[in-house]
Formats: sequence, C-alpha cells, structure tokens
Amino acid sequence: MLPGNLEDWLNREWLLTNGRGGYASSTLINCPTRRHHGWLVWNRPGGPDRWMIWSHAAEHVIVGGRTFLLSNFEFNNAIDPHGYQHLELVEVHHEAPSPAVVWIYRLAGADVTRTLWLDEGHDRVTLRYDVHARQETGVKLQVWPLVACREMHALRRKSASEFYDKAWKPDGFVLEHLLDRTVCCCFAGHVHGEQATVDFLPRPDWWFNFRYRQEAARGLECGEDLFVPGSFVAQSEQHLVLQIVAEAGHTDYRRAAAHCERMHRPPLSIPVALCDAPTLFRRALTQCVVHQPMPDAPGPDLILAGYPWLDGYSRDACVAIPGLMLSGCDVEVIGRVLIRMADLLRGGLLPNHVINDAEEYEYTAADEPLWFIHAVDAFLAHVGPDHATAARLLHGCCTILDAYAVGTGPARKSGPTVWIGVDPADGLVSCSGMNAACTWMDARYDGRWITPRNGKPVEVNALWHHALRSVARLIRETDGAAAMRYEQMAERVRRSFASAFWLADVGYLADVVTANGADRSLRPNQILAMSLAHSPLDRQPAERALEVITQRLLTPYGLRTLDRDHPDYHGRYEGAPEQREKAAHQGCVYPWLMGAYVEALLRVRGDTPENRAAARELLRPLIDHARMDAGLGGVSELFDGDPPHAPRGCINQAWSAAELLRAWHLTEPRLASKPSDAARLDRESGAKAPTVAAPRP
Repeated sequence: MLPGNLEDWLNREWLLTNGRGGYASSTLINCPTRRHHGWLVWNRPGGPDRWMIWSHAAEHVIVGGRTFLLSNFEFNNAIDPHGYQHLELVEVHHEAPSPAVVWIYRLAGADVTRTLWLDEGHDRVTLRYDVHARQETGVKLQVWPLVACREMHALRRKSASEFYDKAWKPDGFVLEHLLDRTVCCCFAGHVHGEQATVDFLPRPDWWFNFRYRQEAARGLECGEDLFVPGSFVAQSEQHLVLQIVAEAGHTDYRRAAAHCERMHRPPLSIPVALCDAPTLFRRALTQCVVHQPMPDAPGPDLILAGYPWLDGYSRDACVAIPGLMLSGCDVEVIGRVLIRMADLLRGGLLPNHVINDAEEYEYTAADEPLWFIHAVDAFLAHVGPDHATAARLLHGCCTILDAYAVGTGPARKSGPTVWIGVDPADGLVSCSGMNAACTWMDARYDGRWITPRNGKPVEVNALWHHALRSVARLIRETDGAAAMRYEQMAERVRRSFASAFWLADVGYLADVVTANGADRSLRPNQILAMSLAHSPLDRQPAERALEVITQRLLTPYGLRTLDRDHPDYHGRYEGAPEQREKAAHQGCVYPWLMGAYVEALLRVRGDTPENRAAARELLRPLIDHARMDAGLGGVSELFDGDPPHAPRGCINQAWSAAELLRAWHLTEPRLASKPSDAARLDRESGAKAPTVAAPRP
C-alpha cells in the first residue's frame, strides 16, 4: 500500500496545468476535498472564467469474478469506497508539453495503472487505464464520469429541471449547458488490446452529497451533487488499455474521438519528488504563466497569482518577474506582460486585479507601480537596453515617478478612493485610502480592512528609493536632466528614511509612520530596506534590524507577518473566513519573503561562500515542502505562524516559487564578486559578518 496514512494522503495534492488557465487537480488518492478539485477545469475564452467540467470518476475492476473499487470519496464524514487500499505508487510529472500523474494499483490477480495528463495549449484531459491480469480469467473495467459543469467557485446541486442537453454516442457523449451553450464538453472512449471492447452505456443519474472537507474547515458550504451520464465499460480476456478523452468548449465529438483513438501516452521523466530545487521552483513558476484564450482573437499573456483559485494580480506578477527571468520562460512573453501593464497605467497606478473587464479595475496600491519598476529593471538587465520594449517600459516608469512626485489617485464614480504621493516635508511617499488597503497586506472581512497601514509604509519607501535610483540609472544616457532630478529625489529619501523609520531603542524599523507617530509593530516589510540593491539604510542599523528579524520573525518556511509577542498575533490560518482574514497578515508566514531575506542577509552580512552556503541551508525546508507536502511540486501561499507551520492557502503561488528560485540562484557557489556601486550596504565597511542563525520555530 502507499506509504503514509489517510490524513496525509488527503492533505497532499497534485496540480497539472495546460498553459491556458485550465488545470486538473485533486488529492494524492483522488478523493476530492475542495470544490476546486477536478480532472478538467476549463478556462473559458474571454476570462479568466474557469469552469469545473469533469470532477472525478468512480471506477471498478472485475478480475476473475472479484470486484475491486479504485475510487475514493467522502460522504457524511466517511471515506467510501476505499480504493486507496490497493494503491501502491503515485508519481507527479510536471514537464511540458503533457504534465501527468500516474497511479499504480496492485490487485489480487491484476495490476492497474491509471495515467491522467493534460496537453499544453488544449482544453483537453486524457485518462488512460492499463489493466494487466496475471491469467486469462476475464477483465472488466467500468468507469462512471462525475460531471459538474459549473463555475469553479460554485457548487452543483440537482434541480427539478435538467441542466444539460445530452447527445449519446456509441463510445461517449456530448453535454451542453442549457443556460449557457458555450459551456459544453465531449467525452470519448477507445480501447486497445486483443479481443478488447468498449461501450458507453448511457444511464443518466445523480449522485448526492459528496463532502469536501477543506470547504467545511474553511467555514463554507461543503456538499455537492454530481451528474453521472452513464459509464464506459471495457472488457478483455487478460489485458486491456482504455483511454477516455474529455474536451471542453466545443461539441465536435468526432474531433475528441479522433484524438482518443491515437492511443498515445505522455513522455515521462523525473517525478517532482526526485527533482532538484531549481527544477522544482522553475516548473512551479511556469505553471502560472498562461496565454489567456479569447473568443475571436489572440489573447494576452498573463501571470496567474496562484492555483487553484487566484487570477492575475499586478503585484504578484511584478514580484514574480525577476525569478521568472531565471526560469527559462520566453522573455518575449514577459515583455508582453510588462507592456500590457504599462498600457494599463492610470495616474501612475496599476490595476490591482488584471482581468479583461477594464470597468472593474481598481487602482489602489502604492507598492504595485514601484514593483513594476523593479520588474522592468530586472527584465532590461536580462534583454539589454536596446530591446524593442525598452522605450515604452521606461516611459511607464517615468510616468509613475512623476505621478508620485505630485500626488495621484484616479477618482472613480464608485469603488475605492486613495491618495498616494510624496510628502514635501521629507520626500517620503505617503498613502491613504478611505475604503482601500494600499499595500500587500490587504486582508479584509465584512468591509473592514485588517491592516490598513495608512501613512508612510516602510517597504513602499524602500521601493520608492530603489525605483528612483534604478530609473535614473536606466535613462541617464537618454534623458540626463530627468536622471539628475530622480537622483536628487532619491538622495532626499535616503536622508529622511532612517530618521523617520529607525527605532533605536528596539533595533528595527517602524512599519508605518504617520503624523501621530510610528507603528512599532515588528513586521517583515522592513526587509526590503535591506534587500534592495539601492538601499536607503546604512549598515549599522541594517545589521541590528536583520538580527531582530532573524530572531523573532524567521521560521523554516519564511517570515512571520507579525511578532508572536504582539497582542494582535494570530498563529493559525484556519476556521471561518473572518478568522482566516484576521490571521493572514497578523502572524502567518509567507515564503515569498524568503527571497528578500536571503538577499538582505548576503548584502548586510557579506556575500561570502560561507554565508551563501548558510543561506542555502535555510531553503531546505521549503525545498522538501515543494517535493512532498501540500501541492506536490508547488510552493504554498502561506503557512501557519505557529509550529508545525501547516501549509495554507493556494497550493502553488507564483511569487513564492519565483522568490525561492531567485534565492537559490543568489546562493549558488561562486567566486565572491566585487560589491556593486549601486548597493549602498555592500560598499560600506563594517565588522566581520556574524554567522547565520537558524530560524526559530
């Protein structure tokens, strides 16, 4: 039987993606525990608008008169049937163009291999069963597809009226949603083997009350009914191969059947459990790069924030791009993503949520445009200043800086209203929103922001200083006057930064500064003041602050969002939505912050072989997590602040994977390099770098 126990198998998930925003995902044993688990989730053209088409399947094999059930579902708090008892091995493979999962079952008298894969660039899933009986005793395989055909975030319940228009075929069927004919799918089956046969037996039915335990744990509705059109029945004397293909978005059954008859299997290489760290992070990250399909024209490229439920967000994409440049992703795709963002700038701000309906855009974040500049800097460093996109991207960067200098905040007839701009008294950026959060700590419940952070956030001003220096450097040859102006603004920020944020009595930086004083909460946002190449902080305070962060915020999986001694600390991300939102940025651990921590460690303590090796060791728990925990081959969105730091949120988050890939490259063994003139911390002399402390639990 598979190593481990049932709880472990239900908490480990797999994810395959098709490069179009669609995916397949479930638990290790294929017992769905989320509404987002399914074998074919289709991203409808014009979205992101994902639909759960094919949920799972019930399966049984009859060998020599004995029946073996392979599937697993939860009803009324009990797992039934118990197909996992026959499961011996599961392998997840993420390599393109056909990422796959393989399950191997050992039965009394037969071996069964189930392989499920997606084809990159197609809204199609292929399910293949290889059944090999040890004697000619007769083999029968029966598969009942469980169809949802619903929006991904919804749940299906049987109605008095029919949901689907059905067309039966000898080896499959076609379904069309009666309320929306664009939601449709084809299922086709084909069998291979000596004297093997397959038939589709239509017998429309509903199966009731599937329970999704992860939804219940999140305080949400957790029950669903699924439609069963009938079953595929394949038979042979000893060996058979049954292949079922499901395609979404069209009703051309012959097309699906023709693909099914080709009877191919995906090329498989190294499973994620055996991949090295950079390969793990690279594949996890590239899963989030999609070409958004459109109904009648080529669609845009998009970086999804995470799977299975997040869409495109400007901040997440910009933070991910420096790591994405190291992933082998097509640089032209990244260039198109950045150009689209530049085109979406309004008043120097970016839309928080990048979707295809511009009327729904909200421009409220003070850090997103500065992250955009950081991403452009990384992109141009890779492709060179003469790249075709350079002029447009740098124009967007200058637009952002000039807008911040005078103050910005595009007014809308409805929705959030913000003001973001430079305080003329000190040159620092201040932001405020009446009904919006202006930074990445944007959790809210029932219309109330948990951490509004109005005022002068520390990381926004670190990014502001870095952006001014970066753009000045990039445009020095083409616009010397503007470059000089930005350098002067940056120097003023540098002079003001420490006096505004440094808390000498506790040895770290204030999180936010307002006219009423400093927010003295110990949070990880200050790490950017030490990690960015253009740091506004001198070495001595940086060393002290880094030591405090290491001792009080660092965990094996990233940095806590709040010190455990703070009265507002919440150490576990669980329970109903209100409890989870309160914990999200009040103690939870975010792995994406590990990239900035590693970079800060090398800048402040010295980029030496010893410190690189010590920093790399800090990545080991997250590497093990990516291989064997939560989303297999992915990096979770966040972890509990309290030990044992259970993974939470999305099972694969783009900026988590990107920053870990970048941290891995930063810690590659190499000759010590000469400090950059741009890195203020690196060019100052200091005492011998202390050793790297292990993270606290």
